[in-house]
This record gives sequence, C-alpha cells and structure tokens, in this order.
Amino acid sequence: MRRRYLAMLFGAALLSGALPATASAKLRIGVTDFAQQNRAPGFFWTNVKKYKMTIIRTQISWKDIARHKPRNPSDPNDPAYNWRVLDQNVRTASKTWFSVRGKPFTGIVVYNVWGTPRWAQKYSRSVAFVPVPTTTAFRAFMQALVRRYSGTFVPDSAPSTALPLPRIQYWEIWNEPNNALGLAKPSTKKPAGVPAGAAAYATLLDSAYRVIHKADPKKGPKAVVIGGAVGGRTGINHVKFYSDLKRLRAKMDAISVHPYSIFPQWGPSDGAPGKGYLQPYYRLGNFDRFVKFVRGWKGRKFPIFVTEIGWQVNPPEKRLGVSRANQGKFLKQTVARLKQFPQVAGMTWYLLRDERTLGGWQSGTYSYFGQKPRSAMHLAWRSVLR
Repeated sequence: MRRRYLAMLFGAALLSGALPATASAKLRIGVTDFAQQNRAPGFFWTNVKKYKMTIIRTQISWKDIARHKPRNPSDPNDPAYNWRVLDQNVRTASKTWFSVRGKPFTGIVVYNVWGTPRWAQKYSRSVAFVPVPTTTAFRAFMQALVRRYSGTFVPDSAPSTALPLPRIQYWEIWNEPNNALGLAKPSTKKPAGVPAGAAAYATLLDSAYRVIHKADPKKGPKAVVIGGAVGGRTGINHVKFYSDLKRLRAKMDAISVHPYSIFPQWGPSDGAPGKGYLQPYYRLGNFDRFVKFVRGWKGRKFPIFVTEIGWQVNPPEKRLGVSRANQGKFLKQTVARLKQFPQVAGMTWYLLRDERTLGGWQSGTYSYFGQKPRSAMHLAWRSVLR
C-alpha cells in the first residue's frame, strides 16, 4: 500500500472476450503488479496465463512518461513524451491471454493514471510524495493519452507498415487520493504535505471523464472511467472522502476501493461486527456498508472494482505479515466475500512478486527471489480461477 509509493505506476483497459465458463460470470479476478509487468513481462504474463486470470490492473506513470515539459502537451507525438514502456504494455495486453475450450480469451486491463511531474505541480512549494497537478497540464496529458490509445493512432515515428496502437477502454483516475501519499498539497504545519482533499481529486476526475468520453467511438463499446481508488489508514477516512465525492457530484462510470485490513491477523473478517464495523474505513468485513453507499448514490447496477487488496506474509514481514497458509486462505475468502455482491465487477490482488526491500510490500505469490510460487497461494489461485 503506502510504502510502495516510493516505487511506481498504471489505470484501464482493452476489452475482453467471454469469461471462461469456470470463472464467475461477473467477478473478474487477477493481479496488480506494475514493477513485474514492466521489468519482467515474461514472468508476469506467464503467471496471468497459467492461472487464467481474467483482469489485471496496471499503471500509466505521467511523471515517467513526461519527465520534461512538452511544448505541445496534448500532442502524443511531442518528443518530450517517452511512450516506449506503455506502448509495449498496451500491445501485449491486447493479445490473446489464453484459450478457453479452443476459443481465444483476452481479459480486462484497468489502466491507472497517476503521478505528477514536478513541472506540472499546482503549488510552488513542494511536497514529499505526489503533488496536485494543474488542471490544464493534466487535461492536456489526458488528451494525448486518449488520442494515442484510441485504437486508430499510428505514431509519426512508426514505420509505414505499422498498425495502430490498441485502444484503452478502462481508465482508473489516480491512486489513493484521500492520502497525502497519493495526492498532496503543501502545509505550513507538515513539510511533507497534507491530503489535497476530495475537491482537488474531483477536479482531476471530472476533467479526465470529459476528455475520455469526448473520444468515445460512435459505434462499439464506450470507455469506462473508474473513480475513487481510496485506501490507506492515514489521511482522509474513506467514508468522508467518498461522501464528499458524492456531494461534489464527481463524474465516473464505475467506482473503486482498496479495502485493506487494519488488523491483518483478522483477514477478510476485519471490519465485521465486533471488529470495527462502524469505523469510517471500508474493509471486507464491512464491505456491505460500502455497497449500500454506492447503491444509494449511483444505483444497484453501478460497477464496483476492488483494484487493490492483499495480505503480507511472515516471513519476511514480521510485524504486519500473516502465515503463508493464511495468506492463501485469505485470498480464497476474499473472492468468496466479493461474490456475495453481484455489483462487484473485478478484483486485483496487490503484487505477484514481493518487493525487494523489507520496507516495501510483501504480499506476492512469489518471494522476491523465489522461482516457485508459495504453495498456499498457488493452490488458492487454482481454487478461485479453476
């Protein structure tokens, strides 16, 4: 969760064929692991295919794509942009993932857009993590993104025989914006910065929503803009942040949440009656409260995505980790819990492989140096995606 902010990023997706008959008709299940997808794509996709995952979440790192300010920021051909990694990810994700009864299957990819370049920050004073960007700069970047991944764009630098880049359909805007680690503004009291607030996030979300849907094709599926991605135990609590988004009439086509446990040893029961049910943080134990809130705001059919969830394992994480057996058990219980709510469209487990340092996150199916998956997680994936 929050310690991973020192690494980075991606948000929404190429669409799919029919789900495998053995998977839930509605709940897509998969992983989020930006580092492995970017640095070890062979390893990442081998596991997606091996376990027959039906959704992944990845990240579009604005600050990495645009380290230097473009002269024409809405033009995807501007030479200041470095699209190399993202182009490769989008092309790979659009291909067939695996076959189901002899028919090709391609899952959903949620592309998370996040990370402000320093040149685009709104305030002159710096913050420790991710600063609020100017609306103008963010809008221009979204215009470049949407044009480049419209399904019809061929870069000027591409050979004459090149095919257009695939389309991105699912866009998740920002990551944990309720937290100063996700979206911060300067503060005289806290040099690292404080949460920018729901109004700042709603401005970004609404801007992205308009740009993305302006480019919707006249025929075929429309884009899906996912808002929220709220998580963490610091910053603005979940209930207040989502309530503020409702009050602000934030625009989105689906909503996401990161219902991590506060007490890891409780697993998916954290937040249940007797375990903090009425606390202002959404976890799996009180997930019915979140669903009730969404239904009251957007209706009973409004899609919900759990774009991050996971438990660290001990060893190596001694303070917050659970046993290997419990890690696998919690994955199975998470899927069972989310299947109780037909509105939940997808879930991605945070990390396929542990992060390298103990200061990072250790919730992977693989240890950092491991060549084989942890047995409990291997069996759990086989169980939930059989």
